[in-house]
Amino acid sequence: MISYKTDNKIECAIEEGIWLDFLEQTWVYFIKDTVWQEEEIQNFKRNKIHLSYFQKGIIDGFLLEIDDMLEISDVPFCILDANKEFLNTLKDNQNYNVLFLLINEVNEICARRESTLSGQMSLDIKHYLREQRTNDYDEKAFNIALTKMQKRYEPYELEEFIKSKQSL
Repeated sequence: MISYKTDNKIECAIEEGIWLDFLEQTWVYFIKDTVWQEEEIQNFKRNKIHLSYFQKGIIDGFLLEIDDMLEISDVPFCILDANKEFLNTLKDNQNYNVLFLLINEVNEICARRESTLSGQMSLDIKHYLREQRTNDYDEKAFNIALTKMQKRYEPYELEEFIKSKQSL
């Protein structure tokens, strides 16, 4: 798996919030806040992480919740931004990995946690993203739809659009 280690510094600019990337068969969640309290770090390390994949029209994304640490947050994903490496994973039978990183205000990794998604969740994500690629839309349409969705729904209200979920 990817070698981000605790106390490493992320060299690119990351704003506060949750950011998603995909590297080496792994969904990487960068969770940035100004300060992480020790209790939050401990809850992150030991409590359940609930990850759900949702699809609302042309919007794909994940809902992320960490017991006693992070309320449900939506993390959108645009298949139009996917590179060739990612698109190739839609055809294979490998399970996706996930890596969650807590990042502080100076972009240092305060904590990390990794896991592997179940075969069913990996298959579900691949299936829905392959279907999404057949839809005709562009990045502008995606951004308009995303803005509308985020104005209309709180993250917890997107649960009705969940296609697959897993607790880690």
